[in-house]
Amino acid sequence: MQSDSRDEFTIGVIGSGFAARTLVAAATASSRVGRVVVTGGSRVEELCSRYGARAGASVEDVLASADAVAVATPHATHAWLVEQALASGVHVFCEKPFVTVAAEGEKLIADASRRGLTLSVNHFQRYRGPHRAVSDFLEREGVRLLGGQARLIEHAGTQPWKAEAGSRGFMLGYGVHVIDLLHTWTKVPCVEARARSMRARGVERATVAVLRFADGQEFSVFTSDLLAEGGNAQPGRAQLAFELLTQVGMLQVDSYGSTVLHAADHAQELGRLGTWDDFDSSVRLAAYQQAVDQFVLACTSGEEPELTAAAALHAVRVCEAIEASARQGGAPACV
Repeated sequence: MQSDSRDEFTIGVIGSGFAARTLVAAATASSRVGRVVVTGGSRVEELCSRYGARAGASVEDVLASADAVAVATPHATHAWLVEQALASGVHVFCEKPFVTVAAEGEKLIADASRRGLTLSVNHFQRYRGPHRAVSDFLEREGVRLLGGQARLIEHAGTQPWKAEAGSRGFMLGYGVHVIDLLHTWTKVPCVEARARSMRARGVERATVAVLRFADGQEFSVFTSDLLAEGGNAQPGRAQLAFELLTQVGMLQVDSYGSTVLHAADHAQELGRLGTWDDFDSSVRLAAYQQAVDQFVLACTSGEEPELTAAAALHAVRVCEAIEASARQGGAPACV
């Protein structure tokens, strides 16, 4: 089904876990979406009751009734669900990571292009206030990043699929946000990775990496989901921070706080993210709504989405290079 009216635009959400709930909340609040249909998982009825969505009997039912679908399922299932949706002639908004194997992503991008369908990936962190402030500052001042460091820490939560080898670990599962942000801010691709990782039961849980970008910038990145339950992070609110060097000073970015420019003679706050205590807070959902809106706009206008599958695929390729380097004891790996 393809609707020409934004008021009638229907999004199906496949999944009913944490990410799916967020997308259902964002889609039902969007002025660009007319209807939301949910299928898959044990919490479908709960989500439909809470957000006024409709329950779909099956994935096939949703694909037959929606203009687009959002795939919010365990990582290892993304590729085949996206493939199934594209084959049904439906636009796709995929939760990150796009895929767990880069070669699968290449085929999906080619398939979407051949069918004239929109394929976008939910790298919503670009729209968080502190991150948007970095992009705006670099553009406004005409400066570029010279290098820096990033740190991402949270606890693993309770989802058992995250500990499965097919999910490929924390760097791919959440570290892709760090890579996507650095790619967005530098505007050039990452070309080389050097890394070492800690694995538990065959699954990557913590990594330290040095990423070299095409203009010569290097960024050190540390990621881990080994933080003990009760530590200073909650599922969905990780410790994510950057220190970034520019020609005019250092940008200190607390992704759930503020972005501050530290120059030689002053400090200036450039942007801030408000706090929230409720899952459905408009402050929390704002970035997700922007991500959904850019996707629907691309579907209805035929223009390229801001959150492209190509950029998301690059982040996956970088994760593959990080894994290859770590398996070779930190030897450089090309992206």
